[in-house]
Amino acid sequence: MRYLLVFLVVFYSATVLSYDRAEWRHWIDADRDCQNTRAEVLIAWSIEDVSFKRGKNCVVESGFWVDPYTGKAITQASQMDVDHVIPLKFAHENGAGGWSRDDKKAFANDFVNLTPVSRSANRSKGAKGPMQWMPSNKLYTCDYLMAWQRVLKRYPIQSTEVTKIQKTYVSQCSKTPVRRPASGRPANNTGSNSDKSGDNTAGSGPLKTN
Repeated sequence: MRYLLVFLVVFYSATVLSYDRAEWRHWIDADRDCQNTRAEVLIAWSIEDVSFKRGKNCVVESGFWVDPYTGKAITQASQMDVDHVIPLKFAHENGAGGWSRDDKKAFANDFVNLTPVSRSANRSKGAKGPMQWMPSNKLYTCDYLMAWQRVLKRYPIQSTEVTKIQKTYVSQCSKTPVRRPASGRPANNTGSNSDKSGDNTAGSGPLKTN
């Protein structure tokens, strides 16, 4: 009987808790205006008016973005990813695995959890939390942690790691003014292409806890 219980626990964990990105349907066109979530985020964050592919106002081709994770200026949408601040896989592994598909879809397309960044920064981050990865742009450290806090207030995501993230934010950033303007676009002091002193594409490494 003991071995049967162990088998059932392992089987349950493997089948119920395994992450399937397809369950987190993202980049939907909720208002059916031909612009999906990715396009709407790129439009909202572009400092200049965007241009579209093939004459239709559906797929963004270019604009002007400042990647808050690296401080780099980018003009081609093909070089941009829309990052889930709290990665889908991280959410799945920290309390969201049992959500309904509708809840997962809502989370995957929620603007509060989306930030346009360079493709290289997004791939460097992957599904890591702040304890394993932070943006290389040091000026954005507290803004990034604040972005996590915003999402955590909206969704029941909880684990030991999430608790550490929240405590670290309180200890390091609770009294630091956030530089992100109300529009949601990155602030001017996030850096630019003029800073070419090194490779900014990778993260700066995990947070240091007290």
